[in-house]
Formats: sequence, C-alpha cells, structure tokens
Amino acid sequence: MTVANIRQIESGKRDCSVKLLRALSKALNVDIELLLMHEES
Repeated sequence: MTVANIRQIESGKRDCSVKLLRALSKALNVDIELLLMHEES
C-alpha cells in the first residue's frame, strides 16, 4: 500500500479491492470492518 495507491482510490482511478483494504487496515492498524463501514456511508 503506497500513497499513490491511496490517491488512485480517492480519485476513482482504481477500485479498492479486498486485498488493498486488508493492506490498508494493516498499515493503519485498524480492523477491516472499520474501513468497510466507512465505504458504505
């Protein structure tokens, strides 16, 4: 997970896969459920 990956997801140029969500949750040290709840809102 790089800053470039996050920017691509934010700009809509890249879809956020489960693999990327897992990497992001690990990097942020948060539960993946927290990220999924944010995506739904």
